[in-house]
Amino acid sequence: MDEAFDNYNMLSDPTSLQTTPGPTGTIAQPQLPAISYGSGMTTGLRNIFQETSRQITEDPRPLPNGQSEQYLRGTDLTEEDRDILISEDYAHVPRPSNEIYESIYALYADVSRSSPEACLPNLPSLDILHACTQLYFEHFHSGFPILHQAAVGSQYSRLSTRAKVFTDLVKIVRVALLRKLNYALTMQNDLELAQTTLLFNISLLFGGSREGLMHLQYQRNVLVTMCRPLLVPGILFAKSWMLSNASIPNEDWSRWVVTESWKRVVYFTWELKVMECCQLIFLDLPTIIAVSDLHECPGILSLLKMDVIDHERTDRLSDPALWISTVSVYVADRQASQQQSLQLLSDTHTIPSHRNVNSTESVHVPRLEDDTVDTILSSFQHAATQRRHGSPICLIVAKLSLILRVLRFIKYRPLYLSSGWMAQTEEVRAARQHIAELLHAKPRKARQGLLNAAQLFRIIRSQRQYDPFDSFVLLMVVLYIWNYDRYVVSHSSLNGGNEETLRIDQNIDADLQEEWIAGTKRKQLHISGIGVLNGQDSMSRILKEAMRILNHDTAWSRQADAIKHSLHQLLKGGAPSFADVEATTNETVA
Repeated sequence: MDEAFDNYNMLSDPTSLQTTPGPTGTIAQPQLPAISYGSGMTTGLRNIFQETSRQITEDPRPLPNGQSEQYLRGTDLTEEDRDILISEDYAHVPRPSNEIYESIYALYADVSRSSPEACLPNLPSLDILHACTQLYFEHFHSGFPILHQAAVGSQYSRLSTRAKVFTDLVKIVRVALLRKLNYALTMQNDLELAQTTLLFNISLLFGGSREGLMHLQYQRNVLVTMCRPLLVPGILFAKSWMLSNASIPNEDWSRWVVTESWKRVVYFTWELKVMECCQLIFLDLPTIIAVSDLHECPGILSLLKMDVIDHERTDRLSDPALWISTVSVYVADRQASQQQSLQLLSDTHTIPSHRNVNSTESVHVPRLEDDTVDTILSSFQHAATQRRHGSPICLIVAKLSLILRVLRFIKYRPLYLSSGWMAQTEEVRAARQHIAELLHAKPRKARQGLLNAAQLFRIIRSQRQYDPFDSFVLLMVVLYIWNYDRYVVSHSSLNGGNEETLRIDQNIDADLQEEWIAGTKRKQLHISGIGVLNGQDSMSRILKEAMRILNHDTAWSRQADAIKHSLHQLLKGGAPSFADVEATTNETVA
């Protein structure tokens, strides 16, 4: 696992991806024995149209020549927006030449003419595309180190036209990808197409629109189709734990980059929230690729067979390996609970599975025993917290560890159903009854879950920049706290106001924390931004503070607006629904 991403620290720096370009501005990619890698790693949009637009006709519209004219067509930038563009140039990668932009524009124009029914918008200017590329490396690449030379991060811009830039780019890329897929003889062996599809899927999953989520279900199968042949041992991944690229000579830099690029596409397709694991966690959609398909992850499943957690082994994991391990353990646990005969876990601790929320059976309380998976996730959380400073991936691991520990106790579906989300009255009643019974039947796990939810609430509340999945995570922890306040605190006798207060979202003394979780110390519970939980007016404060956090104008704001709208409906006593935010609101893309 420590070798999941070779030389990660070096390649998390975008400047290390710079190589000497050839005459056409591309990087020559030598063929590897088992894989054809396409014709080159070129600028993003140019790659999309590479095969479908070999004969470029000249666009009758004039191209921008000087920098002063390189703005969104038909839109004059204000002086403030011009200043923003200058401030958002972080110099991570060189500025593309005017010739490169003209090539991109010609290719865009060719697709626009061949697909008039799509009514494609104007292509953003070179200045805007360049600034958004810098933003990609400034805010996104460090947490999601896909080896992709040109990627646009309009999610993170402060431009007043940010929403339009996002909408236009998503529409252009969608039409271009569909055209590419229609004309391509095969979806295999095209690195640029796979990278573009992966990044595009991120924008669909976290963009905050119903249409994007629907389109993602089609894109999901496309991306998995591209990656699945590479899972065969001996092609991209070695047949043993040794990495297949270990045999590549050190001096063969470009060949190594190609192999590593494919590996990261495969890993992030499965594990990155975009496709597989994130859809399992946040949308309850089963993964198409299994943990056992990732042949370089033997350490993941072996962790589940350990009677004692090896913290030294955990501490030795690199940041990306820690991330992969965190999600992999959760997915393996889910698969094991759904398939009790799963051979990989047959000799490990028995992992109880919870009943269907519509069932009328009572909650069964198993004998007390250590929860191996929760202990493993806790160790990952601790390791990520200890090394978190300056590491975006470690912050992601810390947040994922916390939310996965919550969801192992109360699953995604009953949490959502308890709020009335897309549910009939009987389903809502059954989900609420299930949660109430579970919280009272397993008080220790319920308190541990509240502690995890409160700490995650604090982390997201204090952030200045948001990760793509943060709005989903916030929704889940808010629903957990809301249900705990409703079914546990409201029935507690600790409402007199004279008891000691425990700030459960903060770092707590280990002994005091254990006493409270065990139930030997009874306290009033306080969460920053909410106050003391009392099972009465605190229930509305939970929702109001979550809405305030979601009311931001930074990255991934359209998704936040949609969830904020749902919480507002819940606060007013109605059933939450997915309301597409108008295109004029701020929405963004990775």
